[in-house]
Amino acid sequence: MGFCTQNSINAQILLNKDLVRLVFPKEIERSRFSSEYPTHFLHAVGFAIFERLEVTGRREVGEGTWKKTVADHAPTGRMELRVGDFTYGQKLRDRKSEKLESLVAKCVATLMSLGRDQFLAAEAKRLREIEFRRRQEELWKLSEEIRKEDECVKWLEGWVTAWSRAREIREFVAALEALWSSRGEDVSESSPRGQRLKWMRQQADQLDSLVESPPSVLDRRHEIQRW
Repeated sequence: MGFCTQNSINAQILLNKDLVRLVFPKEIERSRFSSEYPTHFLHAVGFAIFERLEVTGRREVGEGTWKKTVADHAPTGRMELRVGDFTYGQKLRDRKSEKLESLVAKCVATLMSLGRDQFLAAEAKRLREIEFRRRQEELWKLSEEIRKEDECVKWLEGWVTAWSRAREIREFVAALEALWSSRGEDVSESSPRGQRLKWMRQQADQLDSLVESPPSVLDRRHEIQRW
């Protein structure tokens, strides 16, 4: 005995709590679903109705190497309702003591249970997606704040490094001037060594962010980079 897909009905039902309550008030009132659905709950639930078949005989068809045995089936009138996943989902079927037609209220309750689970799963997924987008936006804003803060820190570190380098150059120039003077060399402003010392001090001023920088040919470096 097996299932015949030709004798099946696949469909979807839109479940609304208020409508179902009107049709099956006592059954639904007694069920646990009456208070758990939203007032305007509406959800599509898939289901299929199958009719069981029985094997009435077997016969061979074809000729030679193409010959094979096939089974003949006949409907039994025994019905089965499959809800949701038609392979692994919940099933309700005809029994000796009661037919599927007498289990309408139970079938509807089963559909409502599955619809509720699907509805809650979809709602949970929607909330997760909202939280994911919110978190992504929060992380994007955080990354922008970090990026801007990093730029400020690099700017500050650059100033401090340049200032420290300028101080080292001035200390070096002062030491060099003292050495040349101790040797009796001319370090006046108009002398070659004096001009060299002046140029060194200008380079220190170029680096120092705390003093006004004198004009320098290095200020035109960007013109070469664009050329």
